[in-house]
Amino acid sequence: MIGYRQALITIGACVFLTSHLYANSFNLIHDFGTSAESSAIGHIQGFNKGANTIFENPASLYKISNKSISLFNTSVMNMVTYTSLAYAQKLDDIHVGIGLYQASVNNIPETKEFLTTSYFDYKSTITKVAIQKQFNPYLSISVNTAIYQMKMQNYSSKGANFDFGIIQFINQHELSIIARNIIPLQKVTYTNSSDDQYNATEHIPLQFIISNKSPTPYNIDILTQLKYSRQHLLPSYGLIYYPKWGPYIEFRAGYKNELSLALTLHKRYTIGLVMDLFGLILAYSYEQNDYLPKPSTNLFSISYNF
Repeated sequence: MIGYRQALITIGACVFLTSHLYANSFNLIHDFGTSAESSAIGHIQGFNKGANTIFENPASLYKISNKSISLFNTSVMNMVTYTSLAYAQKLDDIHVGIGLYQASVNNIPETKEFLTTSYFDYKSTITKVAIQKQFNPYLSISVNTAIYQMKMQNYSSKGANFDFGIIQFINQHELSIIARNIIPLQKVTYTNSSDDQYNATEHIPLQFIISNKSPTPYNIDILTQLKYSRQHLLPSYGLIYYPKWGPYIEFRAGYKNELSLALTLHKRYTIGLVMDLFGLILAYSYEQNDYLPKPSTNLFSISYNF
């Protein structure tokens, strides 16, 4: 427990010392959501059962007994497509995993004097490579490498950082702690293939997320989360109901606070369900949004543990 407390103190110091540095920050596209499992409980992170936990808290990879693969795909406004693919495997007393998360927009018109002259694509990608070790039945720790890339017209960018995750069991409570981009002052660097003199940078923002899952005597888990991102504290709340008549089904609901790209605060409610059919995990979530003409988001994700 001494090392665990020291890690919390170190992470908290990083939050305090670097909070003023990120006025111009790189967009972390996986803030949109990495699975319908977590989206259905207000985007509370750290408690997934499949390989997609690599995008949240890879310390949860201990739940995989052998191998796991996860898929996620959705579209917003029939324009922005979010796709992720993750794979994880147990190797002796550790788990390793790799994941690719991508946001893309195709055929964006380029105009001149109100006329479309050409089209271009946008693609932003996050690649994560994780290693996890469970030190005892109550403590799991992970380290993640995160690589950030973007491509649009002649512009491209690349940067990297590290994540750190903890899962700690205290009595019947499961505590998840995630620190993303823990190395201060790391940047994404932009270049232009048609201009050798062009150079621009954006800071890779620090995120700190602490979540808790607590059981109750009524087949309901209560989940809470506090997320620090871009100098904002964002609380979320969730419920998971396990019906006695359906041991393979979970009903989920949540409430979350989130930031838009313009740093505007939004409050949203979410609902969904998860089915675990002998290692095949099917998840669905629904939430309202501000994107017209489709003011709702339906998310689907799938994981297979084998």
